[in-house]
Amino acid sequence: MSKKKIKQEPVAPVSQAAVVNSSFWSYIRWILPALGFLLYANTLGHDYTQDDAIVIYDNMYTTQGLAGIPGLLSKDTFHGFFKEEGKAKLVSGGRYRPLTPVMFAIEYQLFGKNPFIGHLINALLYGLLGWLVFLLLSEIFSFRTDFKTHFQFVALAAAVLFLVHPIHTEAVANIKGRDEIVSMLGAIGATLLVLKEAANKGKYALWAFLVFFLALMSKENAITFLAVLPLILVYFYNTSWGKALQLTLPLFGGALLFILIRTAVLGFDLGGTPMELMNNPFLKLNGEVYVPFTAGEKMATIIYTLGKYLLLLVFPHPLTHDYYPRHIDIMHFSDGPVIISLFSYLA
Repeated sequence: MSKKKIKQEPVAPVSQAAVVNSSFWSYIRWILPALGFLLYANTLGHDYTQDDAIVIYDNMYTTQGLAGIPGLLSKDTFHGFFKEEGKAKLVSGGRYRPLTPVMFAIEYQLFGKNPFIGHLINALLYGLLGWLVFLLLSEIFSFRTDFKTHFQFVALAAAVLFLVHPIHTEAVANIKGRDEIVSMLGAIGATLLVLKEAANKGKYALWAFLVFFLALMSKENAITFLAVLPLILVYFYNTSWGKALQLTLPLFGGALLFILIRTAVLGFDLGGTPMELMNNPFLKLNGEVYVPFTAGEKMATIIYTLGKYLLLLVFPHPLTHDYYPRHIDIMHFSDGPVIISLFSYLA
């Protein structure tokens, strides 16, 4: 009796969905969110702080509850705080981040001026973010042969380090910092959806488009994932650059929609360059008048600051709630720390 040859389809490496089989790994979905929440449970009794006034309790739209949502969607994010045209552009570039203020407006409608609810939701969302970080790292590390069977532990260690790192304190303990949390939730969620699409696990492009759009509506820095996602696909999945860019198209679509809406609301006017120190750190005194840094001074100071970011990721001390002007002094390309920072990024 002859046997028919069955065409063997290439089998993809085991993904995170197939790995979470044992009881230990099934608990991870609860342990990581619980860890993230418990780390910031101490904030539940705290009051509002820092920039919470701008987007929550002193914002004329947020304090209207549901009735204020149209204003939040149609104005600069700072407009409801300054309460008059033009003042919101004191910060160069303008701000259009309506998603989390809409969340705050709904909370105000339901609970009134209640910082406990804001802190509670931030802590819960941060725990969820830790879990998504683990899922993403499990997914991409499973395709790396150099991690072999240990990729779950590598992903878990990285997710725990992410959660416990004190550099995230401001984003979680400051209720307004929810825009950072939701933005990253959306960016990682959209990335996971595209990876599922890449593995032919379903049609997730539309969902990736919507989730990434919401990430940008929370905060613009999610746009960096337009570069992060193709790099993941090329480096971890051995995808060609052409295919990687094709798979990233839903994110480009979400970014385009956000930019169109943002431009319709704020226009093309980026607000110019403020000539006061609190809103422009690249100013120095010349006699009794503030003048801009030279191009070399500005670039050297930026490069040094980027190096400080790397240092704080490795050794997070000392930390401060805000780096006001002159916390970092004027730097020059002849300064050793600037040279070290530059070569660290080049490496």
